[in-house]
Amino acid sequence: MPSGKKAKRLSLLLLLGAVAGCAYISRKTASSGTTGGNPTPTPSNPGIVPATPTAPAQTILDQGIVSFYGPGFNGRKTANGEIFNEEAMTAAHKTLKFGTVVDVIDLDSGNSVRVRINDRGPFVAGRVLDLSVGAARKLGILQKGLAKNARVVAATTANV
Repeated sequence: MPSGKKAKRLSLLLLLGAVAGCAYISRKTASSGTTGGNPTPTPSNPGIVPATPTAPAQTILDQGIVSFYGPGFNGRKTANGEIFNEEAMTAAHKTLKFGTVVDVIDLDSGNSVRVRINDRGPFVAGRVLDLSVGAARKLGILQKGLAKNARVVAATTANV
């Protein structure tokens, strides 16, 4: 066999060996009770700390006072041209792009609601978001009128 073919075969075998060596399959062995070579945490071996899942980082878009639209806006056009439906899960923000979906979290109660930005506002100093009546009801602020400590975060599938 010419040396060129031998070199190619040897290179291929080395490459396959390297790839196979990088593969890792975790198996629990019956005799040792270990997984993947790591000892199982026990009261006598407290140095082992199991991994705990962490919540995905939230992209905070705004934080502050959240209010809701009064009753006189139902059926009127919003800033993006659609007809306002006070029961829809929508909101007004001063700068977020129309169609942006956000989660609004009342940090005092822990309640949250997912809304779509379809209007501009609020036009009251210190407020960061105006919710529809339906969204305010779901957030739990319909009676008190405001969420004084609310966070607006980008909606993701992780924070449904």
